Amino acid sequence: MLWLDKETARLTHLDFEYARLPWPVDARHAGGHVEFEQLPTGPWIVRHWWLRMPLLVQWHPIRRPRIVGFHETGGLVTEFRHGGRVPAIAESDSEAVAPGTEWRVADDASPPAPPSLRGVVAVLGSGAPVPHATLLLLGPADSVHALALSTSRGWFEIIAPDSGRFRMVVSRAGYHVVSSEPLEVVPGRAVELRVNLRSLVEAGDSTAADTPSPPPESRLLAAVRRRRTSGITLFGFDRGEIAARRPASLLQLVAEVRGVYVVGPPGQYQVVLNRRRCAPAVYIDGYPAVGWRALALLPVQWVAAVEVFRTAEETPALSGSPDEPASECGTVFVWTIGAP
Repeated sequence: MLWLDKETARLTHLDFEYARLPWPVDARHAGGHVEFEQLPTGPWIVRHWWLRMPLLVQWHPIRRPRIVGFHETGGLVTEFRHGGRVPAIAESDSEAVAPGTEWRVADDASPPAPPSLRGVVAVLGSGAPVPHATLLLLGPADSVHALALSTSRGWFEIIAPDSGRFRMVVSRAGYHVVSSEPLEVVPGRAVELRVNLRSLVEAGDSTAADTPSPPPESRLLAAVRRRRTSGITLFGFDRGEIAARRPASLLQLVAEVRGVYVVGPPGQYQVVLNRRRCAPAVYIDGYPAVGWRALALLPVQWVAAVEVFRTAEETPALSGSPDEPASECGTVFVWTIGAP
């Protein structure tokens, strides 16, 4: 599968899987990922890649082989020297740059890439990729500074807003939530991670078979539905309602709620939920976002439900301490499709 930049139509990366194997082996969880990057002078290089190959064992001459494990390898470009004909330097388990490959680059160095965290989300034990897992990058006071959703192959990349120490929380319905230790991120360097999620279904349970099944309903999204049914949530949108409205952003979606105001000059619109005309508090999967602008930046396709509480009196105690007062400016709760 090829992935193109929607603005420039340039190829950014590709995902692939094995097909037409000589034996009917389930290889859904094997494949690879390749990222491309254009150098300042024009040539393209492979910036990052990984390959996951099934290891087959033929236990019986007339029976199909079994997958007993996976072999993983990959590499990434960690340095490119400017000002001469020198090869890119890569870290890899095998040859990542062909011998003799070299590029001439301009003397003026481009600014370092923003700090990022990237890798793959997989099932603990089997190594199967976990698609549509939500990854939150938390800063001080567990506030959400950035987030991402894993792809169909479990791949993710989070761009940090700045250098510093962050904690990452990974969730997906049907799996235990994983929280990392503080991670140091700096410009020009990506933190490579492999996140293993443990299934909520015990290994000895008959439902924990290799045959894929629909993930169980998120407990957070089930709670959202109960609040709407009971009348606690007066204004909310589920995934079907969001798709029907086709908003360009969550900002536009929230603006449809009765009593909400849109203020500010063109191109700098802001929503206010009541006559106080102050910015509402925003929570993503129960964690406070850094400012209301998350409503303008969070991709709509990542969202499973939105709840809008216009005043402190309307807002239930869903996050933080029960004694913590609700925002007088109102609160917006955003629940992603990977909410646990």
